[in-house]
Amino acid sequence: MSTLRSLVRLITWVAGFALLMATILWFKARNGGDPISSRLELTWILSATVLAASALVGIAITGLIRDRSRQEQDALDHTGVFEASASARHMILLAGLCLLFGVGAWAALMSNRAGLALLALGLLVVMIAVSWSLLRQVWRQGPMLRIDRQGIDHALYGPIPWDDVIGLTLQTIRVRHNTVHTLWLGVRTPYRYLRHASGPVRWINEQRSHRHASFGPLPIPLNTLDKDAEHIHHCARALRETHAAPLLPHWSTGMRDAEIATWLESHALQDELRDIADELEASDPDEQPAAMARFDARIKAYAARSEALRPHVRNALDASAQRMARTKKTLWILSAIAAFLVLLRILT
Repeated sequence: MSTLRSLVRLITWVAGFALLMATILWFKARNGGDPISSRLELTWILSATVLAASALVGIAITGLIRDRSRQEQDALDHTGVFEASASARHMILLAGLCLLFGVGAWAALMSNRAGLALLALGLLVVMIAVSWSLLRQVWRQGPMLRIDRQGIDHALYGPIPWDDVIGLTLQTIRVRHNTVHTLWLGVRTPYRYLRHASGPVRWINEQRSHRHASFGPLPIPLNTLDKDAEHIHHCARALRETHAAPLLPHWSTGMRDAEIATWLESHALQDELRDIADELEASDPDEQPAAMARFDARIKAYAARSEALRPHVRNALDASAQRMARTKKTLWILSAIAAFLVLLRILT
């Protein structure tokens, strides 16, 4: 269904461009007093018809996808399983790019343009490497992504139990006319799962985090799947929240081991405080002195742990504030560069 929606969108863009060009030519001919040809009129009518039809079909397909996603979310409580397969449109796109760069390299060699041929061959090698990495994921047994109440299983990393997942967030980056969705997992000892990944993926992620790090981020690309990114994120979070292991709601990819350990300890103390409150509510004032002494010792141990954690919490908050300041500064610099480029474009 997602592949069909992408095809309909492509047809819509082509029909819209054809309609725009036909309209421009029609106004140009009318303003110049030239006769409007029957071919131009037919092109305008056909492009307008195709544009309207493809837009309506696109709206209908989007509605069907949303209905299917809603049904999957409703059934999630009963099945406890979510699965997604590879997107056919990405396989078609990669195959087309490989063919394009291969033909380009051959044509450049035939015309004795060595530099252009080397460039095309380099791009072809990159596309083949990306295609091979994706094909390895597609050819494995089972779906490309499976999420259930025990954990998340992706073709890149293999099964990851929820006990090891301490954070989960969706990242969306818009670049020109393309949107890249990535589901980031914060996991314990990420290097264990990178061993299952392909060479390029393993190398890129090893540069991001130390091999012996206690915690680290694992990216799951969602554009290569046949389900909407927001739907995947919703189902993953819903199934993760059914597990008792602690999950940090404000986890981000830039958090260090010390910060994560601090917040996990803070969550453990919150659970301990709830247990103490429940025990206190259920306790009998006439209990034996030995039982009351044990309860008093538990409260003192909790107070000691809380006091010891206090400076670490301050450090974690300072680190979070510094990270937000760096992000704000980076965004300001990028905005200034973008404004300068726009101004330069206007002046030149």
